[in-house]
Amino acid sequence: VIINDTATYEMYTWYIGGSVVCVEETVVVPLLGTHRGIVTLGSALFAGGLLVTLASPGRSIVRKGIAAAAAAGLLVWALTHMPANAGLAVNRAYLPEKSEILHYAEGVEGTVVVAEEDEEDGEPGRYLWINAMQATASIEKGVRMNRLQGALPLMFAHNPENVLFMCFGSGITAGTLGLSDTFKRIDAVELSRDVLDAAHYFSEHNLNVIENPKTNFIIDDGRNFLLTTRNHYDLITFEPMPLAQAGVSTFYTREYYESCLAHLAPGGVVSQWVPLHSLSPEIVRSLVYTFTTVFPDYCAWFVNADLCLTGSNQPLVLDMAALRARLEAAVGAVVTASSSQSRSQWRNRQLAWQEAMSRLDAAAAPPPAPRARTRPSRGAREARLRDKRAVGERKQARRRPLTDD
Repeated sequence: VIINDTATYEMYTWYIGGSVVCVEETVVVPLLGTHRGIVTLGSALFAGGLLVTLASPGRSIVRKGIAAAAAAGLLVWALTHMPANAGLAVNRAYLPEKSEILHYAEGVEGTVVVAEEDEEDGEPGRYLWINAMQATASIEKGVRMNRLQGALPLMFAHNPENVLFMCFGSGITAGTLGLSDTFKRIDAVELSRDVLDAAHYFSEHNLNVIENPKTNFIIDDGRNFLLTTRNHYDLITFEPMPLAQAGVSTFYTREYYESCLAHLAPGGVVSQWVPLHSLSPEIVRSLVYTFTTVFPDYCAWFVNADLCLTGSNQPLVLDMAALRARLEAAVGAVVTASSSQSRSQWRNRQLAWQEAMSRLDAAAAPPPAPRARTRPSRGAREARLRDKRAVGERKQARRRPLTDD
């Protein structure tokens, strides 16, 4: 193929480059991973370029040999100097310096990283990163927001049983929802299976929700699930990633809110987390306006630097007495904790918070299943009889013999 037109040449070059990227993202990375994919495609492109160089007319054998040797040396140098795991090295770059990577997974939907930070890097805890963006964290502020999102539906005078929870994240909100006996079934929709596989790293705070029998996990896009399901829910709650993430903006559209409204049971509630810390005031005003024009009744709740929007197809009536009764049934009436282990007041607050959360988690844990009563086996009965005979013989031997006196 001989191309003389510059525009055609550039178009053909971009076409080849786009094809390589498409093949890498849809075929090579899911099958081989980022590191092996880079090595495989790089080697394939080198081999193709080498063949083109050797087959090109108008050049001497010597010049072709020199070009091939130089290219081969460059390839060998690149392969020997690249990181042991290029994908992990790229994702390591955006983490704090002393973070420890506990989990790393590459998937079609994205790259999932669980990292643990110590007190020197910031607030200690575990952080979930999806596609180089922090999704959630098991720190005080993050857990507090998730707990509120899980407790909000219990504040209203209705009896929710069926729940649709989208954007699983660390699972802390889903675990909080699973505490209450009010909810009978929780459909948890998550786009990436790798996110669910990382949930056990947050089991201390998500109450091991992966093992909760009330939770039904569905691998799907939340918006697509709403478009295809015929179910109606008493509660629909979701915590999408910040708007900077590609594709997330559709969680804030009128069409999506209308889809949620269409799948609400009478008196049902929709609850959405809005990350105020990453949005401009103009965007917040726009999305709040959109939310309030779709749902007949609504209210807003603030925690930390976050906003929780709540909407319903019927009037929202607060029932604090019912909320208190539900929470006490789950974790008890009073939970207190204190700490004086550190000279730092901030650290003592952290330790006290962790102790309070541990007590809440312990109180909320389901009781162990009662042990089934069984009859002893024949061998166990015979062994017990032998033990009793042996004890009787020892007692008989210790007795003083009777005399005629």
